[in-house]
Order: sequence, then C-alpha cells, then structure tokens
Amino acid sequence: MKFSLRDLCSLIFTLILITACAPDVMEPGDGDASQFGVVSYTAYADGVDTKAVLDGRVSKWQGEESIALVGRKGTHKFTASVEGMSSQATFNYAGEGTYDETEVLAVYPYASGAYSGNFDDMYVSNVTIPSNQTAVAGSYDPSAAIAVAHSTNTTLKFKNATALLKFTMGSSGVKNVTVWGEMSEVEIEGEMPAYYKEGNVYLTVDPQWKSDGARFAAYFFGNGDTWRSMTAVSGQTNMYECAIPSGYTSVIFCRMNGGASTNNWDNKWNQTVDLKISDGHMFTITNPWNSSNENKATGSWSKFSAEKIKSTAGISGAGAKVYYNNGEPVIEGASAGYVSLNGDFQKGKTYYIAVAPVVFEKGFTVEFSDEGDYNKYAVKSTARRQQFKRNTIYDLGTLFSGKDTGFFTDPGMPDADKPCTIYYRPAEDDVLYSQTGDLYAHIWLRNVNTDSHGPTWGANTDKYKMTLVGEKTWALKMEPSIREWFDEVSAIGTTPVQKIGIIARNSAGTVQTDDNFLPVYDSQYGVYMPENLQHGINVIDNSTVTLVLYDRDNQGNSHDFCNLLWDENWWGDSSKPKKPLRYDDESGCWWITLTGLNPDKQYKFQYQLGYGSDVTVTTFDPYTEILYDRSNDQWISSSTYPNLSQEYGDTHYGRDNGFVSAFKINRDEYDWKVEDYDIEDKNDLIIYELLVRDFTDNAYGEGSIKAAMGQLDYLETLGVNAIELMPVQEFDGNDSWGYGTHAYFAMDKAYGTRADYKAFIDACHQRGMAVILDVVYNHATGVHPYAAMYWDGTNNKTASNNPWFNVDAPHQWSVYHDWNHSNPMVREHVKRNLTYLMTEYKVDGFRFDLTKGFTQNSGTEESYDQSRVDIIKEYNAHIQSVDDDAVMICEHFVDDENWELGKDGIKVWRNMNHPYTKAMKRDLSQADFTGTTNGFNEDGTMAAWNNFGTLVGYQESHDEQRTNYEGQWDYNGVSIDFATRIARAKLNAAFFLLSPGPKMIWQFGEIGYDISIEDNERTGKKPCKTAEYMAVSERKALYDTYAMLIKFRKDNPRFFDYDVNFRWYVGGSEQTGRYLFARNGDGQHFALFGNFGKGSQDIGVELPSGVSEWYQYDNSSAVWNGSSHTVPMSEGQFYLLVSDPSMCLK
Repeated sequence: MKFSLRDLCSLIFTLILITACAPDVMEPGDGDASQFGVVSYTAYADGVDTKAVLDGRVSKWQGEESIALVGRKGTHKFTASVEGMSSQATFNYAGEGTYDETEVLAVYPYASGAYSGNFDDMYVSNVTIPSNQTAVAGSYDPSAAIAVAHSTNTTLKFKNATALLKFTMGSSGVKNVTVWGEMSEVEIEGEMPAYYKEGNVYLTVDPQWKSDGARFAAYFFGNGDTWRSMTAVSGQTNMYECAIPSGYTSVIFCRMNGGASTNNWDNKWNQTVDLKISDGHMFTITNPWNSSNENKATGSWSKFSAEKIKSTAGISGAGAKVYYNNGEPVIEGASAGYVSLNGDFQKGKTYYIAVAPVVFEKGFTVEFSDEGDYNKYAVKSTARRQQFKRNTIYDLGTLFSGKDTGFFTDPGMPDADKPCTIYYRPAEDDVLYSQTGDLYAHIWLRNVNTDSHGPTWGANTDKYKMTLVGEKTWALKMEPSIREWFDEVSAIGTTPVQKIGIIARNSAGTVQTDDNFLPVYDSQYGVYMPENLQHGINVIDNSTVTLVLYDRDNQGNSHDFCNLLWDENWWGDSSKPKKPLRYDDESGCWWITLTGLNPDKQYKFQYQLGYGSDVTVTTFDPYTEILYDRSNDQWISSSTYPNLSQEYGDTHYGRDNGFVSAFKINRDEYDWKVEDYDIEDKNDLIIYELLVRDFTDNAYGEGSIKAAMGQLDYLETLGVNAIELMPVQEFDGNDSWGYGTHAYFAMDKAYGTRADYKAFIDACHQRGMAVILDVVYNHATGVHPYAAMYWDGTNNKTASNNPWFNVDAPHQWSVYHDWNHSNPMVREHVKRNLTYLMTEYKVDGFRFDLTKGFTQNSGTEESYDQSRVDIIKEYNAHIQSVDDDAVMICEHFVDDENWELGKDGIKVWRNMNHPYTKAMKRDLSQADFTGTTNGFNEDGTMAAWNNFGTLVGYQESHDEQRTNYEGQWDYNGVSIDFATRIARAKLNAAFFLLSPGPKMIWQFGEIGYDISIEDNERTGKKPCKTAEYMAVSERKALYDTYAMLIKFRKDNPRFFDYDVNFRWYVGGSEQTGRYLFARNGDGQHFALFGNFGKGSQDIGVELPSGVSEWYQYDNSSAVWNGSSHTVPMSEGQFYLLVSDPSMCLK
C-alpha cells in the first residue's frame, strides 16, 4: 500500500494491533520524505468494529482519539475526532505555540504531561500500564495497551509494547479480576541495530576504498540488472546502505568515480566479486585488492540479530521505560507484580487485560472478587513458568469465580505438594441443597482412567468431614499437602496426583452428588506436558519426537485413555503392548515423548482412544504430513507414487482403521530453484483452474502432478500467470474433485509425492506462474480425526459434544461436516495450515471454497453477516502476515459482503457462465457481460476505486457447464456449425480477457472443450483431449487467440490498472455489435468491437475522438483513420485497434 503526501502538513502512519506472533506493523509505503514542521497528521488503521484487538483483527479509529509525540523540545498532544469508525483519521496539533520537532518518539494513548524522551538511548520514560484497568466487554481499557513509534521523517510505524490476556467470564456478579505472580528478571529479545532497515543491504568499506573522493554504488542482478547509489549510514564509520530492488538476488558493490554522478561500468573504479544477497545483511570488505581474484575486493557477510536485554519483569505499574529503535519495543521497569480489571462483568462476554511482557518463573494466579464481601476466590492458577510476549494474545479460556455452585478449589490449580481447600456450594436443585449440618467427602485419586487411594464408602471420620464455612458453602482442607493427605490413606509413592475425584454426601451416605474431578498440578510425578509444544508431531532432537493430541470436548471432558499404536508396539503382537499417552489437563492434550529413534526411518502410527476399557475410535494425527490409506493406496500406480505398495502391504498398516499417520525426523528436503516468488500484480492475474485428475492423458502420464508438470510449456505458451489447483490435500478415495478433505497437512498421494508437488510449484515459479491452492475449510469428512473423535454413530454425524464441528450446519450451505469457525481453536487450526502451505510448499495464494458457510448464523443468499466477514478478514490478515504478496480468493457470492471484503484486498469469484453461454447461443438479450469486472461510470471512470480488482471473472469453472458444449445449439435448439461456434468462442474470449481485473480460465476452455459436465456423472472423470484438439486447426486458432489476448494484457499492463478509463457496451440491448474502449493513465487507447449477431453483419463503430490514426493490433500495417466506420464482419469476428503502432503484436 502506497500513499503520497500532498503537502508538508500530512504525516502518514499506521497503527496495527495483531496477535500471536504475526507481524504487528503494516508498512504504509515510502511516501514523500520531509522535515516535520507540521501541524496535522493523517493516520491510517485498518480493522473491524473498534480499536480493540479481537482474535487477531486490526484496528479502526473511533470517537475522540489522541496520541503523544515526544520530541526534543517536549511532549505534544495531537487529537482526532472520528465520526463513527474509520480506517483514516486526521490528527491535529492540540498544544500551544509552534510545533517544530524534527524527530519524535510517539506513544499511543496520550497521557497528560507524562512522557519524556531520550534520543541517545532511544527510549520513552514515565510510561504507565495501569495496575487498575476498566473492563470493556469485547475489548480492553483504551488507556492500557501501549503502542510506540520513532520517526525522523513523515512516517510513524507503531508497534505494540504490551501483551493481552483474554478470558471469557463464566460467572455472574463479579466486580474485580486480578492477575498476579512473583516478579523476576528476564532476558527479553531486544532491538536490531538502530540503523538497520528491513529490505536494505549494507557495505562496510576498507578506508583505502574511500580515498580520492570515491563514492559507492550497488549493481543488482539475477532478475535483470539495475544500479543503486549507496549513502552513508548516519553515526556509523565507513558504512553505506541502499534498498534492495524487488526480486533481485545478487549484487556487486562498486567503488565509483566521485566526479561522475551516473552509475555505469565506465564510471567504476573498483568492484567486489559477485555476491549472493541471501548470505546476509552486511558485507564487510577485508581485502580491497584481491590479486587472486582479478583485483576484485573480497570479504564476508554477516546477519543482524536482536540483542538480549535484561528487564525487570513487572506486569504493570508506573515509571516504566519503553526502548525502541526501529525494532522490538521493550518495556523495562514496570513496578507492580499484579494487574486488576474492574467493572460489572457480564457472564458470557470476553474481556482483555493489557500487561507488560513478563516472565513469572513460578506461575501466576487469577483471583476474582465481588462488591459485596470482597472475598477473593483463586479460580485459575498454575505453578508452571509462564512468559507473556508483546503483541500476543494469551487466551485463559472461560473463568468461573468460585461464587458459582458446585466444587471448586483454592488455589484454582492446586499444587500436589502444597495445601489445598476444596469448597462445595450446592445449587438450588442439588440433592444436598437442604442440608444444614456437616457433609462428608468420598475422595480419591483419578489418573487417566485409574482410580486409587480412596476410603471405603461411608467413612465418617474427621479426615473426610466437610465443614460448613458460610451460607450453603462447605469446605475440606487437605493439609499439610495434597500428596501427604493421600499418603495417610495408603502409601502414595510415585503415583501421579493428576485429578482429585470427589463426591459430597450426607453422613448416612443416602444422599450424594455425582462424581466430580478437580485438576491438580504435580511437579514431581505429574503428567504435565513440556512447554513450547504444538499440537501434532514435535521433533525435539535427532532422536526424539513428542506427539501431542488435543482432546477436550465442549463440555470440558476428555476420553479416558489414549494409546499409541506404532511400528514399535503394533497390535497383534502381545509381546509389544500398546503405549499409553499422558493427559495434561491444563492444556487438554494427550502427549508422549518417543526417544532413541532412528532419524532416517519413517515411523507409522495411530491413536486409539476410548472410555473405560472400550476403544471408541482409532485415528491418525491431524497434523501428519503423510497419510497412508490401506483401502485406497493399493490402487495408486507406482509411476505416480513409487514404492507405495511396500507401505500398504505392511502388516502394520492400520488393521482397525486404515488411515495411518507417519513422521521421519530427517525430513526429505527439496532443493528449491526459486526461493522467493512474488505475484507481480494481484489485480492482473490470469488464472488457469485445473483438476489434476483430468488434465493429462496417457500421452503425458495420466492424472498425476508430475504429468501436469509435463504440460507447463503448454500453459506458459498460453500466457497464464497463475495456476489454481483444485483440492490436493488428502481427500476421501482417489477419484474425486477433492472437496472431501480429511487431512489438511498431507498432500493426496493419488497425484504424487510431496517432492512432486514441490517440483511442480517450483517449475511454475520458474515460468512466471503463481500457484493457488483450492482449500476446503467450510467442511471436512468424517474421516478427519477431530470429527471421528466425537462421533454420533447412531445418526452418522458429529456428536453434540464435538468442540470443532457443528452437529448440523446452522446455515444452508452444508456439505459433509461443518467446521465451527466461531471457535478460536478452529481458526487457529486453519491459520496454522495456511502458514504450513505457504512455507513448506511455497504456494502463492488460496481459493477458499464455500466461504458463505463460515458462520454460525442462518441466512439467505444475500443476507449480510458481519461475523462471517470478520472471520474471512481474519484469515486474510493472517495470510498477509506470512506473505504480503499472497492472494486470497473466496467462492462467496454475497454482493454486499464482497465489496466489504474487497476493501481488504480479498478477491471473490464472479460467475459469468450464464451470459457468456447465452452469447454462444446467440441469445444476446440474456448475455449482459457488465458484471465481469468492477463497475464503471458512464464517463469511463471507475466506481468504488478501493475495490478495483476484487472480482475474479470467469466464463467457466469446474462447477459450470462448458460454454462450448452449450454453444453447439442456438437458443432455439438449432445447431451451430463448428467453425462458427469456435469463432463465437474467440469473440467471447476477447471481451472477457480485455476487461480489467483478474480472470480465470477453466481447463481446456482455450481449445473449445465441448464434453458435457454431466458426462460420466457431474464429478466423474472426463477425457483429456489436448493432443487431439490441438491437431484441429480451428481449435488451435482458438488457443492462439487466447494467447494473443493474454499477451496484449501482459505487454500493456497500464490498461488494466485502477486508473484506466473504461467504457463498454455489452448489455442485453446490444444484440449485434458490441464495443469496448479503454484509455490508460498514460493517454494510450485501445478499442475492441465485434459481431455477436447471426451471420455476417455491417457493424457501425464510433471510435473515441482525439486519436487520428488507429492500428490493427495483429496487423500494424492496417491503419484506420478517423472515428466513424461501418465495417462488414462475419459472425464471431472482432477487431482490436490500438492508438500507438508500438503496441501492435510483434
């Protein structure tokens, strides 16, 4: 995104608040540099709803806003008044006197007279993170979340200095929530060097190179070649810098003639050897005249890294400093070890607490109190080390105050080696609610599915007595520690203290509660999962892997056991028993660490879960990168996937359930030829949608990704710049469109190996083609582990306790089993998969299938759904945080939402199959093309400029009937001869491809594929006719027409920019002649007109005035003079005219 300054009274900056390790600054572009001397600033902040950070969403300005600019001459207040919510706000100087700072440290929010700046050590002092914050439902106290920026020009780039603790209030009547822990000193990642700028390259020269008034330049190559002058780095000796031009991979640093201002080889005095930029940020010359290298300078690269800074880890308080040097803001000196959130909390609402980045070495506690008695109840605590990092949201889940009914403990997460009090408060409908005297506890240990250390029923001793301590509240103290308390019952030894099982009863034992289980932290023998693990397969070192499987249903319960079935203990061999996983109640995960592994061996494994002693599901790891399928793998040919028969023939290949996950520590790495491919212009994509299964035939190697790679020359010659693969993540069966996804991190073996997919993507990038994956996050099949683990076998669908899926889709766009995208766990699962595909396979974007289903609301086709819009925007923000050149395309079809999504750069499918099919059938009254691209006004100017390029128009997709099949008959059912049909297909292509905005071609539309979509049933395999069709002259001519039109777009990109003046006359009233006129921002023109009528016609055309001579694009010697022409044209014929002969086809 780029902005330009109209005058010196504008300062552009961006305030972005993004969570969970995503980049927190959206660069606003280069802009115009100037000294400040300004009295107003224009501020941009993109986001939703409010200034609050909501599950990773970014911000909008709202209401009365203020920021502090701390300069060398004092602290200055700037204010803005925003009507409603806006991504843009103008801040005006609100102080007295003249404002003339040239360097500022900016702080959001403003605090009266609080801040002072130190520009030598680069920090702002007297920063306060309030220890007492005000609760705001769905947001945070706006005075508490600190963001800072530094600038010496006209751009401020704010970064978040605080972390956010998020929780949902599970109780009523709460007035105060306090988080506290023991403060400590911690090493925190600090700043990069002050002078370092992302995207620059640095040169440290030998003093000999500086002699004779030399200057320095960089010659970049590897993507063409270009020169850049280098400038001295302020405050650094012998150091020079320049920006790296986009796409360049190599550089030569040159010592230049200081008396000549032009950079070229004639003005070069000396040079370095050829250098690869990827080797570092800084090149230091150590030998300026290396005689063994043709006297070229040599040296070494180094990479910058952030320093470690010692920080006092208070969580809030006054008197803090925030260090900032174009890198990470670091808060030092926060004085308090606690922070409180105060207000009338609403049950079921979400709240945020802003805290300083901190480490609590001995864990932390959350306490609640109410206004009436100020009694505090510890409701959530942990003794485990916890670090809060800046710019990250930490979800504490749903918290209950302890004032509710049932059993609860103090502390909330008791330590096995410390005392604990268990409280019981019955609800009005509880069987014990009418009791007035003492109760007794039947109490025992529960570890996974094993119970122990319980008394005989009816033990009415003081040890088990629950004493009435308040109105309808009983308590039982376990002293001197939980472990010692149980040890008195029977020797506990090394038995883990994982959960306390408890029943409250009357003294006679005739009235009792149900079983209840209270979690305990056992640092000695407990089953708590190590820190910093992800769900799935975690490689710890060259011989160790930890497996983690999430298992907590929407009622807070887990399976009773989880066993690992793997190569070393596969069932069927009684000498190798199943290996149980441990359950970590705090994280809700089963986990196991496997040691002594062979790093070069692939290990296959499954999970077996159940209740009591009954196995209810055997499944695979949701994050596996390879999935074996006993039923279907045997039908995959060895040419597509070599040696697979050895895998599915293995006796260890999933006897109870044929889906088996696998891992190998030393993963097979792919040597990428193109390390970093960028889409040049997302608004000028020509996408080719293909189904791997049907794209090739036996002449090329049937239905594999490797065979598709053999056809890339065909696509490169056609000229497309992007390929969209229909779903290739593991789907049900082998013969499919692919929309029955069940394993998102594994590529389907029916098309090839992981290396084959990477080679295909790499080859596309080498040819200048992006790769877009069609991804299916609306639904999954019942094979997916998160569906299978919570399954209703009676009704054959996901069960009511499933935390991931809806039992029945709440909306009408239901296929298979419906993901619940309102659940943050689901969104994190999706985002992790998106990151994986972009980093592991280097894909360039995604086509999201059926995004109308990303909602928990019912609605019609056109119902605006803000929650759905927010979810889609969140996914796009995540994609952009990983790769800002990546593209997100949605199959959405909700017009009002489409325009809103377009403001965030999200693209949506535009189905134009109906009008282009009608045009093929000579039914022009039903063939209105205007929806193909953005709306343009009658004078050719674009409406809604900020949405330019939102619509990805297409004549056909995998879902639509083929236009050339329908084009065999006119609208009266009369046959249209083959040559005429192909001519009309060319005419359609011209008007389709030469309208602005991205376009998509369904495979073989460019050669007039005319086999019905219903042939062999809708989703069944269709014959590949490439070789046969390309041998037919008319079809080859259609292919050549597509290639010519795409080449015109590539050679003349300014006609397809947002500033084009575009008029076309293609509505239902244009029955015969249709016209398209475009003028680009450089004043060049093109005109397109054609005969859509039946048979030959005289087509009258009035060309735009102001052009004296027009040239036929495919024949530069054919010159058209003047504006008015009547042209005899055969059916389907078109002319493409240009205003400059240099634009003609070469």
